[in-house]
Amino acid sequence: MTPESPIGEQMAPSSPENQDYAPTVSASPDPPTIYLDSDGDLRLRVTAKEGHTQDFVVCSKTLMRLSPVFKALLSGRFRESRPTEGEWIVPLPDDDCEAVLTLLNIIHGSFGMVPDKPCLEDLYWILCVANKYNMTEAVRPWADNWAKLAEEAQKDKIGGNPAMLTFVAWELGHQELYANIVQKFLGECSIDENGRLITPKGLCLEDYDQIGPLDLLKKIGESRRTIVQSVLNLFHNLSKTLLDGDHCRKRTIAAKDSIFCDYVIFGSLCRATFKIRGLLLPESADDIVESVNSFCSSAQNIINSIICISNHGTCSPAPNLEKKLDEALAVSRDVIVTPSHKRYMKKQRQKTGLHEPLPIQGKGSEGK
Repeated sequence: MTPESPIGEQMAPSSPENQDYAPTVSASPDPPTIYLDSDGDLRLRVTAKEGHTQDFVVCSKTLMRLSPVFKALLSGRFRESRPTEGEWIVPLPDDDCEAVLTLLNIIHGSFGMVPDKPCLEDLYWILCVANKYNMTEAVRPWADNWAKLAEEAQKDKIGGNPAMLTFVAWELGHQELYANIVQKFLGECSIDENGRLITPKGLCLEDYDQIGPLDLLKKIGESRRTIVQSVLNLFHNLSKTLLDGDHCRKRTIAAKDSIFCDYVIFGSLCRATFKIRGLLLPESADDIVESVNSFCSSAQNIINSIICISNHGTCSPAPNLEKKLDEALAVSRDVIVTPSHKRYMKKQRQKTGLHEPLPIQGKGSEGK
């Protein structure tokens, strides 16, 4: 097939020696077919966001050479394999058109058509399609620039879409960036009425099919519950000890003073809890829907409000509570960024050429 008329930046130079400079499109108005290879033998039919279809004519061998997934689909016993007669058409109903075009430009050598600085959303969809067809290695020449764009987006106070940013870091193998984002999710996400993780800007993480490893949201939820429950247990265990009269450390004094000491601490604890949170703390972490950071901040304010009777300063539970609170918050990244996650990102770095993360002392090798 030979393209009849080009559109926009897809225009090919008229001189014969430059015919392969860039893909061209046909004159069909609804919508024009994009020819990545004028001698292409395969037509990919992508459903656009607007509802219409966009056709790309490509070289099947080039596609199979760069994508193991397409190789299996096109050369195996699937319905996508070459028909015995008629034009070879393969529908791709679930892919982003612009992302598909970018990757097709890469594998067909039209490097001038590949964006050096795509916006975060475009970058996300490019890597979603690359992941789906196992062709992330094809973006290697652009991976370093794209990783820097992701870093800049993460530092931007306005910020881009953190769910998209997480997947970009995951697919490029940018372990430090990935760990930083998921750690923020752990601290800053609240829970909505349906039990879903919600970012401070109201973004529902479950709305994204591609956000990273399949168990990411589960890991964040488990870590969140572990932290919150450990903090709740601190206060409930202290309350039980105070009510049992077993907390005061000055039991050589009159027994009534020891009981009074425990009751003063318990009373200040209850008063602070009501004043700061409006009600007593629940037994289960499942009843805490605010973010971990917000909950732990209120817990710290409660601790700061605990008082003791005079000459019983050593009986104050505040120092121990603060220590235990810090320990609860010091959840290692390894709780969320598991060894299997690290191994995946290591493989991605081998594909994209990104640098290895700096070793963390005391953590051992990242592949373990």
